[in-house]
Amino acid sequence: WYDFKTLFTAWEQIAQARDDLKLVLTKPSPRPGEMPVELARWLGWADQRRLLGSSIIMLDRWIDYAERGAYLLEADAGVYAHRDTLETRYSIRARFYDYIWAGLPMIISAGDSFAGMVEQHDLGRVVSVGDVAGWIAALNEVADEPATITRRRSNIERLRPTYSWA
Repeated sequence: WYDFKTLFTAWEQIAQARDDLKLVLTKPSPRPGEMPVELARWLGWADQRRLLGSSIIMLDRWIDYAERGAYLLEADAGVYAHRDTLETRYSIRARFYDYIWAGLPMIISAGDSFAGMVEQHDLGRVVSVGDVAGWIAALNEVADEPATITRRRSNIERLRPTYSWA
């Protein structure tokens, strides 16, 4: 259900224009050697364009939940790009909760159950599915609009107790 095509196509243009942003991807499965076929294909695409290892960083191991917070706290934003499918409309995104916990402004695809919350509470940017230009603008915003990022972090901080538990 991921939309690697839109994200990677946007990232290629970002990388051509600037070198101060990195896209860090985490290994999606704790099982050794297991990689979704589509992700492997897009990583190959990125490697052919010399993006992999320079502008796109694929962590080579599963990040345990106990360690995940340290990685999130080093990030400037959280992203998830997906296609418009029935699954994405009704699934629960653990990443959304991770991003709330870490205070990360989000860039997400429209159409899932969290997009409305992101827009309503100004927690980040919601981009139309397949909108490469929208993703480029949203990704650039993370580096170019610190006041916007600060405002969104404050909004997340105010909302955080709603998504916290003992």
